[in-house]
Amino acid sequence: METYNNPTTQILDLNVDKILESWTIAQAVRELIANALDEQTLSQSDPVQISDLGEKWEIRDFGRGIHPNHFVLNENPEKLNNPKIIGKFGFGLKDALGTLFRNGVEVEIHSRHGYFTLIRQQKSGLEEMATLHVIVSPPTDPRMVGTSILLHGVTAKDMSQAKNMFLQLADPPIEVLDTLPIGQIIRYTGKLAPIFVNGLQVGEEPRFLFGYNIIAPTPALQRAMNRERRHVGRTAYVSQVKELLLKSEKQAVIQVLAEDFARKPPHEELTWLPVQEHAVRLLNKGKKYVFYKDDGPLLQNSLISEVQRDGLIPLGIPKKLWKKILGQGDYQQSPIFTLDEYAKQRNANFQPEFISEEELTEAEQQVWASRKKIFGAIGGRPAQIREVRVAEKIVLKEKANSEVIGVWEEKYLRIVVRRDQLRSHRAFAAVLLHEIAHATSGADDITAGFEHELTNLLGKVAEALLNQ
Repeated sequence: METYNNPTTQILDLNVDKILESWTIAQAVRELIANALDEQTLSQSDPVQISDLGEKWEIRDFGRGIHPNHFVLNENPEKLNNPKIIGKFGFGLKDALGTLFRNGVEVEIHSRHGYFTLIRQQKSGLEEMATLHVIVSPPTDPRMVGTSILLHGVTAKDMSQAKNMFLQLADPPIEVLDTLPIGQIIRYTGKLAPIFVNGLQVGEEPRFLFGYNIIAPTPALQRAMNRERRHVGRTAYVSQVKELLLKSEKQAVIQVLAEDFARKPPHEELTWLPVQEHAVRLLNKGKKYVFYKDDGPLLQNSLISEVQRDGLIPLGIPKKLWKKILGQGDYQQSPIFTLDEYAKQRNANFQPEFISEEELTEAEQQVWASRKKIFGAIGGRPAQIREVRVAEKIVLKEKANSEVIGVWEEKYLRIVVRRDQLRSHRAFAAVLLHEIAHATSGADDITAGFEHELTNLLGKVAEALLNQ
């Protein structure tokens, strides 16, 4: 420490020669805000205030007040041992002051420990080298609480960019969807998902569904928090992002995950198999979703329409996940409700309103009589089909407004066709062959076994027609 002309004034050499050229004014202001927020945490003092005073901005904390020694620290042991602290390096303050000085921003710092300003001058003993120095003057208010940093020459845009690097200061405010001991899952509105560590943004992700704030960083992530604290490598935090999602059970998070299943391609989180499985197990709990394999048989489309008419939500999931969840249960041990299971429950719940052949019109009877030719085309009526009946309606017992056009009732060895399908030979033949395929394959809608059998029957019919 050197003595200045005024005996009550001292000067500190910051040893800052090469200033970080990549830093902007906003990034420098970020460091000053981070220090203020850290002091608020360490001293458990009142919230930090950032004020526009017209020609200058003020960053104000209400902690213990900055001391001359703080300007020459390279590491702060108090901060290094506290996992909730944003800044760990004394370098940050020096780099911030150097960047602001380089950009013509005038800095005044006030506390009860002194009044501090900046000057660039020759280094003592090395006249050819100029470094940044802090002029330490007596405090303007010895009873002042906290620290006031006044910045002349910082624009509103600079300050806005700096504040938006902090979760709690962002404008517009960032919505936190879930808070867990290790961090927070947040909703973001821009094109890039922000990644925060203890409320300070350290990266951005172009393919993430959510933003994240990690409040219990791992040692690896702490080591990755370099001096600039920007563009931290994703390998340092992606494991904690996965952990956050796997531990979250908030409906707001699960709903967004469900909606993203339908995206082609989905966001990156929905490509992680453990996250996919976790989402399905939680969604199954609400009994609102019916799950099906994305690249399943084409015949599942009509069944999906029935699911939607029933007020349920069909949700297609990838092949790998399908193999993982098939036959599994959710966190309450309830089976995952698949489209196949939906079809079984539907078929077991039909209540036909039968009509006799005598009630059919002459045109309907002509179509009805064609069943013998259809059976003949496939080699005769299969032994497992005892009878074929016509019903005015085929409705679900518990849902009077839910109808289907045909059904195979295995319990009664019976096919039932809805009467309006007798309006044409084509409509009737299509329904009858569909239900015959159920009877002969023993398989439900949308399954590979059913689709194979239906294809086989169509081939037999075509062969019979060609032979004629």
